[in-house]
Amino acid sequence: MSLEKAFIRKERKCPACGGHHAIRYPDPKFYTAVARESDLHVTTYRWSQAVLEGIVPHYYAVWQCPECLFADFTEKIESPEGSFKEEYLVDAFKNISGEKLKILNKLRELVPQGETDYKGAVALHLAALWVASLPDTERIDHYRLGRLALRLAWLFRERAGGRETEHSESGPLSRLHESTALLENRIATLTEAVIEARAAAVDRSAELGIPAEGGENPYAPVVASLSDKLEELDILLIMFQSAVAQDDRGDFSLPPQPSEEPPTDLDGFLKSIKQLWPEIPLREGLCLRMAVDAFEYCFNHETSFQSIEKSMVILGLIIEMLMRINQYERALRFIAEIYKSGLENKQELQRRIGDSRRSRSLRTHDEQMLYRKIATINMAIRQAGKNKRRIIEVLLEKHKQVIEKVLAEKKRDDVHVKARALLQAGVPDAVVQELKTRKKIS
Repeated sequence: MSLEKAFIRKERKCPACGGHHAIRYPDPKFYTAVARESDLHVTTYRWSQAVLEGIVPHYYAVWQCPECLFADFTEKIESPEGSFKEEYLVDAFKNISGEKLKILNKLRELVPQGETDYKGAVALHLAALWVASLPDTERIDHYRLGRLALRLAWLFRERAGGRETEHSESGPLSRLHESTALLENRIATLTEAVIEARAAAVDRSAELGIPAEGGENPYAPVVASLSDKLEELDILLIMFQSAVAQDDRGDFSLPPQPSEEPPTDLDGFLKSIKQLWPEIPLREGLCLRMAVDAFEYCFNHETSFQSIEKSMVILGLIIEMLMRINQYERALRFIAEIYKSGLENKQELQRRIGDSRRSRSLRTHDEQMLYRKIATINMAIRQAGKNKRRIIEVLLEKHKQVIEKVLAEKKRDDVHVKARALLQAGVPDAVVQELKTRKKIS
């Protein structure tokens, strides 16, 4: 069998320049994905013909116009959706300056004329990622952006021999990432406490018959000061997160020495593009963080992701990615969301089935569909439970010395004092609750 027969080839119109060009990708009928990682990365393909085993199908996931350099998922070029998001994407691309086009021209240098190799796949994915980020925030297709960032993370992982590149990250930088997640969690807890304090102060003022505001109320100025301090903390947290993100991109590293010769290795070539594209993601961990942020935006702001199936899938994927970059506390918050929204949706579906059965208004097909939704929720909750147990064990080991020290110091105190002391020492709430469940705090 010839190599070319393993590919599908079609002529399609570029949505940006209107030129007609070939798209080409491996025919799925000749291969099967037989092994995947937890974030859906295919690690092993089985081909029907041995001669085809050197082809990597996901290298061909992105197509780039050879004329105008517009880049997008091959599937989007093959079957355009005609959505507003695609229109926004094309409009934003048509309005880019010649200076910005230099990024695509540089990346195109890595794309080979023949079969797409690893370097070419990285360049194509980076080009599509850059194009996808062109529209304004509210017009960006965040799901497209997240998928591209995730696939780019897979490619960087493959270069590292299947090891997450995050494991080779600077120790202090990794701790800075953990600190940002911890600060975000603690500030969120403080915000809830201040909101509750404000409401309680208002109720107490009414009970005492004194104005809720003004000099006669001893609570009003204190609560107002607390609110002001929280706003300051929010601003400082944003500044801290921004600094860590810049460090993650390598903005604080020493710049490479200028050279008249163009870089020959992939890392050097991509770093040379950094002058044109400062935010270019060059490591798996940074790509995964970008994917998490994009998918979280989808979940929070886009109505198409409010369906049970899509929301459970995207939440599960976010959790898997967060676990890979060691953001365990943030992952626990998404696990809590699966429990909360999953159980609420499950109860609503069961209620609908019960009501419809009593009124005999539900067709068999519709009832089966509702049960499939319940099965999806059950599967997501079971997987979330497994991930939670894995995370708790990691965090227990991580905070082992702190836990032992605090419990030794507070051995004569009651459960509430011990729990509060552990939280103040930086032990996550989920770990404290687990210690209570295991009777380690009594």
